[in-house]
Amino acid sequence: PPTMEEVWQQVHTLYSAQGNAERTAADEWLRAHQASAAAWTSLDLLLRAEGLPEEGYFFAANSLRSKIRRNDVTQLEEGARELLRASLMEHIFKFRHGPMVVRKQLCLAFSEYAGRFDGGKSDIVQDVCTSLSQSPETVPVLLEILLLLGEEADHVQEKYQGLPPDESHPLLISAWAAALGVLNFLHQCFETAAKEQNAVARSQACKPIVATFCRWLRFGAVGPEQLVQSPIVHAALQSLADPELYEPASDLICELAYVSRDLSTGTPVFQLLTSNLGNFYNLYHAAVQKDDEMGARAIARIVSEMGESYCDVLSQASADAVQMVQLLVQVASHPETRIACLTYSFWWRLCSALKACDDATRAQRVGSLREPLVQLARTLAKSAAFPEDCDEWDQPQEDEFKNYRMETLYDAMLDVCDMLGGA
Repeated sequence: PPTMEEVWQQVHTLYSAQGNAERTAADEWLRAHQASAAAWTSLDLLLRAEGLPEEGYFFAANSLRSKIRRNDVTQLEEGARELLRASLMEHIFKFRHGPMVVRKQLCLAFSEYAGRFDGGKSDIVQDVCTSLSQSPETVPVLLEILLLLGEEADHVQEKYQGLPPDESHPLLISAWAAALGVLNFLHQCFETAAKEQNAVARSQACKPIVATFCRWLRFGAVGPEQLVQSPIVHAALQSLADPELYEPASDLICELAYVSRDLSTGTPVFQLLTSNLGNFYNLYHAAVQKDDEMGARAIARIVSEMGESYCDVLSQASADAVQMVQLLVQVASHPETRIACLTYSFWWRLCSALKACDDATRAQRVGSLREPLVQLARTLAKSAAFPEDCDEWDQPQEDEFKNYRMETLYDAMLDVCDMLGGA
């Protein structure tokens, strides 16, 4: 098999040769080598080498990830697979300060390895936490790996749904066992980050913590009563006006709505989120007035997820429910289609919930909701009109709008007309 030096020479040629023929030949050589079992050794040696340019390390890290994604792990015997896990951790530690593109590929390789390799020990999350939680300098890379492991475990959970715990995937077993410890660790990190005096630095420090906290909620380690007391949850609710935190904060609040949709257990979270409805209203309208599409979309995602998760309650048409439906109608009137259509799934759910009522109850509830529903019908009709600048569209833009009118918008209008037909 080729030596590490020979592999590096081809990488160097690929990135630095002047002629296309040389680069093409190097690319073909590297692709063939990357697919071979011998590449496991040469890529490992490249990452262990000192003093290489960034492209050498990036090639090795990216190639390891590609081999794992292709399930080339089957080229290794079981003992070597466990050694791969250990060597990936060593490389992650080596590149903990960067280059960040190399670190990112290694973290992705590690998380994907954890999700694809269903043999070996089921303590991978605990091992990561033990290895990288000993020093403040390793906390950023630990947060990155925990975020990716949470995402990977969530994907695995979908495949193994319904199986008893002892037959589940090792990553899932590890995630369930480690979830409480991970969430406690995140609270400790947040406590430190919240002390940062500089607002920009504080937001940047909190961003990965909030994002990782969101990913680990689905493993059921914290009950609703504890969640509503979490300083991370309250910080997310207070951070929806901070552009740096739009995405992680709205992700977390959407996740809270989703996990609390069963009100037999989720009532504390439901009460916390619905008590912030006035704040969501103000934030949404402030974003619209500033033409802040990212801010408006963050709030639109939250109220749409709340609408879908709490649809049975909203369909009862109490005064508070009508207020939330009115906000959803206002979101549906946003001029940006990608924001407005976030609400459309809710209208279908609301229509289905009202259909399930007896005639008298349905008539009463639709009567209470009639004003916002009529406003919604007008909004949808207006949205169906071609905009004034449509003459400037190219054919793909025109086709996209026509498809939106005939499919998405048409279905939403049918749902609204179906509901108003019972009034």
